[in-house]
Amino acid sequence: MAMPIVSPHPADQSIAPESPRATAAWYALALLCIVTLLSQLDRHITTIIVGPLKQEFAMSDTMFGLLHGYGFAITYAIFGIPFGRLVDRKNRRNIILFGLLGWSLLTSLSAFAGSYTQLLILRTGVGIGEAVLGPAAYSLIIDFFEPHKRGRATGAYYIAMSVGSGASLLLGGLLLSQIPAAGLNLGGFQNLEPWRLLFLFAGLPGLFACLLMLTMREPTRRGAVANNVASIRDFLGYVWRNKGLLVRISASGTLAAMAGYGAGAWAPTLLQRNFGLSPASTAWPIGTAMIIGSIAGTLLGGAMSDRMIKRGDLSARTRPMLFGFITYVPAAAFGLMGSPLFAVLGFGLLLFSVAMVQSATPLALQEAVPANMRGQIIALQYLILALVGIGLGPTLVGVITDSLFKSGAMLGWSIFTLAMPVALIGLLICGFGLTEAAYRKGNINHRE
Repeated sequence: MAMPIVSPHPADQSIAPESPRATAAWYALALLCIVTLLSQLDRHITTIIVGPLKQEFAMSDTMFGLLHGYGFAITYAIFGIPFGRLVDRKNRRNIILFGLLGWSLLTSLSAFAGSYTQLLILRTGVGIGEAVLGPAAYSLIIDFFEPHKRGRATGAYYIAMSVGSGASLLLGGLLLSQIPAAGLNLGGFQNLEPWRLLFLFAGLPGLFACLLMLTMREPTRRGAVANNVASIRDFLGYVWRNKGLLVRISASGTLAAMAGYGAGAWAPTLLQRNFGLSPASTAWPIGTAMIIGSIAGTLLGGAMSDRMIKRGDLSARTRPMLFGFITYVPAAAFGLMGSPLFAVLGFGLLLFSVAMVQSATPLALQEAVPANMRGQIIALQYLILALVGIGLGPTLVGVITDSLFKSGAMLGWSIFTLAMPVALIGLLICGFGLTEAAYRKGNINHRE
């Protein structure tokens, strides 16, 4: 018989520190948001330069899907679990600091890639650096904030991810509109093409952000005895015993991410192919829709979650997922719209839906495990998210276009073919598998 999910023992509560001052907590959150915004900028900058990259390295849609998806996601996933264990035992601020330095340097070095293979290797390196961020950041948020504020705090952090995704398009579009088509001469480098300059400039802000991270203190861990980190065996055993609820939470967030990353990676290209728009002109509407939709979905989901926690609703952390998938169903058809305006509005609705689901997932998982497993549960979720969401989403869209429809003009149908089944499956999981009854089988304590 499966053991119920339990919260940290009451004895742990006696050693829990007082809540950090609100100013220190919100300052730390602001720094985490800045770093996360930069990570998304480095990760998504490739989406508006699909054309130049394909021309430079003779890439197919499938090859670009691999570059943007699995080229980043495989190492992101592989290093997630060991980094998650580090998060549960070492200084989390320093872990983020070294990761930030690494992925920023590798992003800038991508400007000098001489082949598809070289660029792919550099992007895998970016994935290694960014693998430390999610587990460390969410673990810090849990320790900085009281339970009734965590929904909004994690929501603000997720907004930084979304703003970073959209900002990468806005900044890229701005740079492309200002850089001469022939490129620029930077010192001894002759005529760096615009796409190379995007990589170069995208990595530079992260080097300055390393200095800001030094001003953030490391909080005392809530509900955990120092150095009492669960072994991998104990952690995996706990997950297995309580797999029913944990798998449903994880699956909901992962499915939303798969279609969300798939749509986001190809949305600018969709506008270019369907409506003849230039890369620079597609960046602004897609980036703006991404930012607005994600912010709205995250804020609504976080406020809903915190309000339900105060009422004692056991399924408070996962209820926003159900509402997210309800709106996901009509949004899945955004790529079939007959005008760029409706396509952009539909894309914004899809990102609203994804944000409600994804922003709820990490907090729901962390509050469902003991304190000494929080870094590892997020690392495990990020491993799944990387392989199935970040990696498979963009790749599947490219494969569907090349193999099933055999025409780049059918990109909208490729996105729909991926997104609609995901929306319906997610709706079923959240509607019937993440209810009050499912939570009553465990003992979730949101006060730790």
